[in-house]
Amino acid sequence: MTDRNLIYDTAWLPAFRELVATAKVTARRVMVAVNMLARDPGPPGSSRLSGSTFHRLQVGDYRVLYEVGDDLVRVWSLGRVPG
Repeated sequence: MTDRNLIYDTAWLPAFRELVATAKVTARRVMVAVNMLARDPGPPGSSRLSGSTFHRLQVGDYRVLYEVGDDLVRVWSLGRVPG
């Protein structure tokens, strides 16, 4: 299996920076999980949004929205899970 390229959308960066500033350990867990998407775009804790190429990955109290293509994974956003 070949690694896919990771592309980060501009909406990702401010949310990730805020997470780093408030919870470094959680930010590290999120980054490790996102980096692993290049190798396995469907890891445990992820689900495909029906009728689209979008997926969501839950890492602790945070959710990552990403899209899988043939040779890339585009990371769109990061947010706290409501609740």
